[in-house]
Amino acid sequence: MKPCAASLILPAEIDHLHEAQRFVRHQAERMGVPEKFCSTLELVIEELFVNIVDHGRPAVNTDVEVQCVLEECSDNSMAIFALSIRDWGAPFNPLERDAPALGVDIEERSIGGLGIYLISKMAGRCTYVRDGESNLFQTFLEIPKS
Repeated sequence: MKPCAASLILPAEIDHLHEAQRFVRHQAERMGVPEKFCSTLELVIEELFVNIVDHGRPAVNTDVEVQCVLEECSDNSMAIFALSIRDWGAPFNPLERDAPALGVDIEERSIGGLGIYLISKMAGRCTYVRDGESNLFQTFLEIPKS
């Protein structure tokens, strides 16, 4: 795997979801990420992109920036694939939400929060920062080297 990065800016519209997924998959494959991780990354970008379109689309800058970065770990045993998504909506840190009540019947459970919960379980680490006028959400996936 070679350290590299790529980014794409798309309108925050649901019609561009598949383009975002194709971009992430293509970059992951190009960077040598194994298939099982590519599928995980597709699910992650879908959840994040749909959340921005449905809940956070800003009135001013209606774009979403998707960035993929692969970095080798210093011990050379694995690499870290960082998937970042930036939007210019109102400040919102999805990591501050309470974990969903998984032990409660679905009819009694409050709506929301399950997608971010799943992302945090699939990815090794997730972070959020308010960067100027933008929200930046990042997931970091550890990729073992074969």
